[in-house]
Order: sequence, then structure tokens, then C-alpha cells
Amino acid sequence: MGYLIEETYNGHTYIVDYDDCRMNPRDEYENLGTIYANRRNFNFDNATIPDLVEQGLLTNESHPKATRKFTRDYICRLVYFYEHGGIALSLHSFGCPFDSGVFGWIAVPKSKVRQEYGCKRVTRKIEEQVVEVFKGEIEELQAYINGEVYVWCVDNGDACGGYLDPYEAEDEAKALIDAMVSNN
Repeated sequence: MGYLIEETYNGHTYIVDYDDCRMNPRDEYENLGTIYANRRNFNFDNATIPDLVEQGLLTNESHPKATRKFTRDYICRLVYFYEHGGIALSLHSFGCPFDSGVFGWIAVPKSKVRQEYGCKRVTRKIEEQVVEVFKGEIEELQAYINGEVYVWCVDNGDACGGYLDPYEAEDEAKALIDAMVSNN
């Protein structure tokens, strides 16, 4: 069985491969946003569209529209999916009527934003920062769903996983080898 990357560097061998022990980022990390899923198989935060309808934050389940209360009290964005051989997630529509649609919503109460950011008022700039956090959370979830999480291992047995980029994992393996060589 081959690895994604197997190289010798400064006299040590390292590998980079898929992380079979990857952790669900919605379970293992503190996330700012909650994802309210529209799909049974991918309900990572145990929050659903009917939950939002019940709270009066969306108008209905079949064609959900945000209520004034939702947009006033939360920072919220639709999450879209594209499914064709893998799953892509985005805060923007993919525009394909056949393989894409609404995955759900990602939202955070503005009260939590004020607490996290230490502010009295959620400004447009802070909202933009929150949306960037949402994008990162969606990117991590997409990588997890598609198995695109990587681990490195060095010949001395040291290993570390959870990387979303195989080349970042490779750089970390090389950094460890550099440290090992400089300590000898």
C-alpha cells in the first residue's frame, strides 16, 4: 500500500497519508456557529431546520426564509452543498439545479458574538469576521466529510494528524526532522 507522500529528508523517512483517525470538527472543537442541517445524514450539531421554525427564526421547513427576528438577533448564513463524487460546502450557491441545493444554515446569536469579541455592538466589520470564521468551519467540515484530512509520521515514531492540507502536514514533518537533526 502506498502513501500520499513518502520521502527521505535529512536522513529520516517521513510519510503523509489520509488520517483514518480524523476527528469530527463539530464534536472535537469549539465552533462559533451552529449548523442547522437540512439533511438527515449530515446533522453534525444536532440542530435542524424544524428547530429554527419552532423558535420562530424561519418561516417554514420546505422553503425556509429567515424571519426579521433571526436576522436581528443572529448572524446567519445559508450553507449550500454540491454533491458529485464528493461533497462541497459553501456559503454561496453553486448554481447547479441537479447536484446542489441548500444544506442548511449556520448561525450564532449576536449575544454570543458580543461575548466572544468583547464588544457592546456587533458592527459590520465584526460580522464580516464572523462570516470568515463560518467559512473556516464549513471548510473543516467539508474536509472531514470527504476524508480529506491528513497525518504525518516520521521514522522515529512521532506522528500528528488533523491537517486539511497534505503539504502543510509535510512541512510539519520536515520541521520535526530539522529539530531532530539540530539536536544531535
